[in-house]
Amino acid sequence: MNARVNLLPPEIAQRQRERRTVIVTGALVLVWLALLGALYGFKLSDVEAARVDRAQAQAEVARLQQELASLQPFAELDRRLSARNTLLASVMAEEISWAKTLNDLSLTFPADSSLLTLAATTGQDAATAEVEGGIDLGESVAELSFSGYTVERYLPGVQRALIKFNDVPAFANAYLAQAANAERGDTGVTAYNGTVQLDPDAYTGRYANGLPAEVGR
Repeated sequence: MNARVNLLPPEIAQRQRERRTVIVTGALVLVWLALLGALYGFKLSDVEAARVDRAQAQAEVARLQQELASLQPFAELDRRLSARNTLLASVMAEEISWAKTLNDLSLTFPADSSLLTLAATTGQDAATAEVEGGIDLGESVAELSFSGYTVERYLPGVQRALIKFNDVPAFANAYLAQAANAERGDTGVTAYNGTVQLDPDAYTGRYANGLPAEVGR
C-alpha cells in the first residue's frame, strides 16, 4: 500500500487553494460578464431594430399624409358630384311623363269629341288645388284644365268624354265645370270644360333607383 505524504507546508497548500478559488471565481465572473455583454448586445440590437421600424413607420405616415393631402381636391369634387346627383335625383323624382300621358289620352279619347285646350298645373299648386265647391279629390301630382266640344249632345257626348278621361291610367277625378250648346261653323256642338287630376302613376320613375352611371359621372 502506497501512502501519499504532503511535504508542502500548510501555508503553501492554503495559498494554492485560495489561488484556485480566485481563478475559478474569476472565470465564473468572466463568463457571467460575457453573458451580460451578449444580452446587452441583443437588447441594443432590438432597440436599434425598433428605432428603424419607428423611423420607417413615421416615413410611411408622412407619405400617406402627403398622399391624402394630394387627394383632398378629388374628395371635394366627389362630395360636390354626390350633392349634384342627389339634387338631380330629387328633382327628377317628380318628372311627369307627358308624352306617355298624352299618348294614352289620344288612344282612349272618343272620336266624336275634340279637345281645344289642355293646360297643366304642376307642383305644389296642383297638390293643393280644389275644384269648385272646395271638394278635395285626393292626392294629385298635376292638374289638367281642358276645354273641348262634342258633336253629340250632353248625353252621350260629354258623358263619354269624361268617362274616357278616367280610362287614362294616370288620370283621376275628371270634373266637368261647364257644358253648353255651341256652334262650330254650321254645326251644332256641345262645348264643355273642366279639370282632371294626374296621380303619381304619371311620374316617369326613371331615377327611382338612383341615377344611371352615365348620368352620375
